[in-house]
Amino acid sequence: MGRIDDDSIEGVCISIFVPLIVILDMVDIKEKVSFIDGKSRVLRQMEGYQELERVYRRLGWRVPEEQCVSEGKRIVDAVYQYAFNNSKEALESANLATGTFRRDLKSQCKKLCGAIKDNR
Repeated sequence: MGRIDDDSIEGVCISIFVPLIVILDMVDIKEKVSFIDGKSRVLRQMEGYQELERVYRRLGWRVPEEQCVSEGKRIVDAVYQYAFNNSKEALESANLATGTFRRDLKSQCKKLCGAIKDNR
């Protein structure tokens, strides 16, 4: 699979997506399937969680302080749409280059969390 750099946008997103898939596997299988299919709104439902907002702030460091959290959310959503919906447009709208991310980001997340057995 190769090395994952936790300081990269991809690494940070993996550190959000993998635990989320594992938790959804334990509490709501339908929502887990929805997440893996790229149709989940669970990331939006988690707004206000301080731990997640710290991650968003870390990703949004390039914009003024008062916009960091919303910029981080926008980046995570774009990466989610790219990885799980194959939407290059989502990355482009967030001004992120597709070459920055691995094409198999979704399958990497599934392997890391053990969701690969679902054959999705």
